[in-house]
Amino acid sequence: MLTTFSIGNNVLIYEGIPDKKIFAFGITFPAGSSKESVKYPIGTAHFLEHMMFKGFKGTGPLKLTRKLEALGIEINAFTTKDLTHYYIRGLEKNFLKAANLFVKTIFQPALSNKDIEKEKLIIGEEILSYEDDFEELVFEEADKLLFEGTTYMHPITGTLSSIKNISRHNLIHFHDIHYLGGPTVFSYSGKEGYSKRLLNIIRQSAGNESSIDQSGLTSNYGLIVPDAKLSNRVKQIDGTTSHLLWSFPLGRIGFESRIRLSLLNYILGEGNSSKLFWRLREKLGLTYHVYSTINVYGHHAVLQIYLTLNPNKVRKATTELNKLIEQLATHITDKELTNAQTQIETQLVMESEDITNRMQANSKDWLIYGRIVDISEVSQIITNTNVDHIVNLAQQISLDNAIKVIYEGKSK
Repeated sequence: MLTTFSIGNNVLIYEGIPDKKIFAFGITFPAGSSKESVKYPIGTAHFLEHMMFKGFKGTGPLKLTRKLEALGIEINAFTTKDLTHYYIRGLEKNFLKAANLFVKTIFQPALSNKDIEKEKLIIGEEILSYEDDFEELVFEEADKLLFEGTTYMHPITGTLSSIKNISRHNLIHFHDIHYLGGPTVFSYSGKEGYSKRLLNIIRQSAGNESSIDQSGLTSNYGLIVPDAKLSNRVKQIDGTTSHLLWSFPLGRIGFESRIRLSLLNYILGEGNSSKLFWRLREKLGLTYHVYSTINVYGHHAVLQIYLTLNPNKVRKATTELNKLIEQLATHITDKELTNAQTQIETQLVMESEDITNRMQANSKDWLIYGRIVDISEVSQIITNTNVDHIVNLAQQISLDNAIKVIYEGKSK
């Protein structure tokens, strides 16, 4: 049973599941790297995420870790351009003790200068680890072109130079404005019977219950992404493999279009029977690794195609890829759509069986739509989608507004 509670400027989404022996509990802030205005060095949001695991007043990082491990709790987090999400999961019988520690950790962090300086070294190593990850780097390069002039263009981790400038003052200010200032989504999925005690734990650290306009949670989620300029960027790299990334900005999309876009993406380059896989890899032998993906920033979507290949095959692959995109809207069959519908619905059901996925989906739904989307609603849209719907979306994928990034390796 799903219930929502207002807590000051925040909301608790409580999903009670009878006889469930495990739980997942998350805290989501609509404050990712895109919230790093000129007040904050690039990478502040991600840096703060790391600092949340360094303990709170009276409890240091090692003591906190041992307390959570003694309860069998897994704790983790991630930062995107739009949000930061923290979560714990474990056995239901240990939920209340774990939740109390978890909420204190997020809302009463120690943020000691000593830990901050150590973390600069750790995150510096993380950034350095990406230097040879050309797949990661080519996506970062595309972001610079897609979102030029906005905070979306920067890498989430920051840069080696920017993280050196992050201070305790920056972290406290970001935490005060975007964490303590709300809005915040708390989301629980697990055994029934904990809602009142969980509300008390949250109130003690995050505010008092009051009546709020729930639509306010979505008002600042995401950014109006500017129209991308037609752009090509080629970089020479010290490697024997080339990396190509074609990005297609699709603008603002609604709820139904998001779901139908996932069907188009499966047909184009997600599935093993996809057009990209069979044409560029299986038929022509141009690449070993190729796929398409959909990234959504706020309410704006970008379809991206990535492939790795021998530098000698770049020109041929580019020609074939352009041809495939030009023909996409006129070469979608009923059979391809049926296969995609079956696969996407299967993924949907399988994800809903995972308690952590359910908790995180509830949080994201609330931030994006201001409501919880029932799985049956999504399933109905998948079922009712026809080839014409997919063709209409495919017609928006135009080479005229494609952003192309090539990391060109050395030919053998």
